[in-house]
Amino acid sequence: MDGIGQNAKHIEEYDGNFANLLNIAPHVAAFNINDYNLPRFNLTVIYNDTMQHSLPILINILSNTYYRLSSGKNDPTRIEVKTHPFQQTSQPQEFNIGTASCALFIGMDFVLLPITLAVDMVYDREIKAKNQLRVNGLSFPMYFLSYFIVLVGLMSFICLCILGIIFLFDVPSLQELPAIITLSTLLMLYCPSSILFSTCLSYIFDKMDSAQSILPNIATFFGLIPFLLVMILDMLGVGGTAAFALHVVFSLLNTMYVPYAAVYYVDRVYLMCSINAACHHLTMSDYLTTEIMLMAFGVLLHIPLWFFVLLLLDIKKSGGNVSDFFKYFLRNGGSIGEEIMENSDIGEHEDTDVKNERQKVFNLITSSAVQEPPVVLVQNLRKEYRQREAGSSCNCCLKREEEVAQKQRKIAVRNLSLTVEPGEVLGLLGHNGAGKTTTMKIIIAEEAATRGRVQIGGHNINTSMAEAFRQMGYCPQHDAQWKNITVREHLECYAAIRGVPWSEVNRIVDLYLSGLQIHEHADKQTQECSGGTRRKLSFAMAMVGGPKVVLMDEPSTGMDPRSKRFLWDTILASFQGGRGAILTTHSMEEADALCSRVGIMVKGELRCIGSTQHLKNLYGAGYTLEMKLLGGDCTPTTPSGDRIATLKEFVAGLFPDATLEESFADRLVFAVPQHAVNSLAECFMQLEKAKLELDIEEYSFSQTTLEQVFLKFSHYDEGNSVE
Repeated sequence: MDGIGQNAKHIEEYDGNFANLLNIAPHVAAFNINDYNLPRFNLTVIYNDTMQHSLPILINILSNTYYRLSSGKNDPTRIEVKTHPFQQTSQPQEFNIGTASCALFIGMDFVLLPITLAVDMVYDREIKAKNQLRVNGLSFPMYFLSYFIVLVGLMSFICLCILGIIFLFDVPSLQELPAIITLSTLLMLYCPSSILFSTCLSYIFDKMDSAQSILPNIATFFGLIPFLLVMILDMLGVGGTAAFALHVVFSLLNTMYVPYAAVYYVDRVYLMCSINAACHHLTMSDYLTTEIMLMAFGVLLHIPLWFFVLLLLDIKKSGGNVSDFFKYFLRNGGSIGEEIMENSDIGEHEDTDVKNERQKVFNLITSSAVQEPPVVLVQNLRKEYRQREAGSSCNCCLKREEEVAQKQRKIAVRNLSLTVEPGEVLGLLGHNGAGKTTTMKIIIAEEAATRGRVQIGGHNINTSMAEAFRQMGYCPQHDAQWKNITVREHLECYAAIRGVPWSEVNRIVDLYLSGLQIHEHADKQTQECSGGTRRKLSFAMAMVGGPKVVLMDEPSTGMDPRSKRFLWDTILASFQGGRGAILTTHSMEEADALCSRVGIMVKGELRCIGSTQHLKNLYGAGYTLEMKLLGGDCTPTTPSGDRIATLKEFVAGLFPDATLEESFADRLVFAVPQHAVNSLAECFMQLEKAKLELDIEEYSFSQTTLEQVFLKFSHYDEGNSVE
């Protein structure tokens, strides 16, 4: 019994009442010997079932005690018990919340970050900033490379933050150096493919608000749902090789799946090692598993794939023809957008000046003795849009097919030929839908022409786009400006793109700020500036770098009269030398003030071209005479009908070929042909005399305005349709 006391500690604490043991600190086990009669004895045993080895310890104590009592010797030999668990050979089939949450947290960061880039690109297209940058000389690779550099910097910073979190919260599975190298390599390879994929997704949207609300959901769906499916199948061992098969498919086809799976499978290597007694130290070769190598191969495969898709989407979104892209490679680098110069679709009543302009363009193209080419040359330009008609049948005869095809085409620009010489400002006038905006879009390569040729400073925009854009500035109708960037920063950006030396940028920017009188707004964000200030900034952005030709689409829209007049003076001063411009406007006053020559477009066709005075003389009615009779107390007693008749007789005597254009109440408007006026001085003397004798309250005698010429063409073509 003394042996029992030596092996069973604190047995004296048991007083026969098991309930009292609840008040004692936890013990492994205890027993009470009820009857002792060798070789048999009776005992009661209690043990702590929360302690894994309590029963083996208790049995070992009893065995040693029984051995010593039975042998009757004071033998120091003892019976020892050791635990030797079987080695685990497979992963426990249970869901590991730590592994899952780590993969979700890190993967979500790397999936959503490229989406911010995609949203920014949608915004650039929405405000037309991307096209503005392209026209100013920023190439396709440089535009996307700048975004790539910024995003890689952000992702690298996030990688460092994640490493800090891993060490701060002591995540052992990701603290191994091979694990860090493997995960960082996968995420860095993922960066370019994710940027390209996100950019391709951005082309689905035209509005930033839509992209901001929908794109994160798309990215989450493409990345998170496939990962959860693979992770659950792999952790629970459901479906045999189904998890691996799905991992192969998603790694090769789904870019957004990679960051989630990268964290999971790197973490999985550590977990598999921890349950394998033969694995003592992880090396780099342990992380080169089939699953991880598949992901590396997948993201490398995605880079050229998404770049090719992005190139096609950008061509399509920029108005180009995707088929031309393939023709370019099939012809071993031939020109994109082959020009078809045969264009016999000429209007029935084409003006002589328009014919002369077309012949001038043809001579410039075919002649080799041209010393200085025009700053802009447009030859036989044509733009057609397809209009699909439901139920249209093409099973008829060939003639019927041609008629159907003709009805399905809408001609926006029809056989347009013109030139702009250095120092000349050409105005394109026309009502909405006349084709002037489409012409501008074709010149800046925002849309592809169906036929025709456009040259800027002698460089074809299809075959030498970069050289053509270096000589072009563009002031769009709607301000293509970032709202969170200051006025000065806009000009610095465009000056750098234009190739202005960095040492000269500040001087050039200050020159434009002071010249346009917006220096006090230099450090304001554009969203804080007035409409007039933003229009001045758009003009400055088009002029910076000294382009040879500037395209201005309604440059004074939304400006007050004073600012408008100041901008007109600035434009007139800017185009005195070898620089040319094309101006589109709805304001006849603006065209009359700024343009050296004016072309009027009606339904896609150039109807006339020449100086404003030439058009007034050629198409105007000569002069317009407006008269208003006195009314009220000053009205004579003669009937009003007699007064009007008397006034008509006077005008017929003064201007024999004058015609009454309009008569309303006491107001009359006469069209006076130019040959009917021999002396302006004599005309005004007779009108002043009649003002006193015929009770004329006021009169106006003026030459036909440009607006009247424009309205004449509009009314002439009203009701006619262009196929």
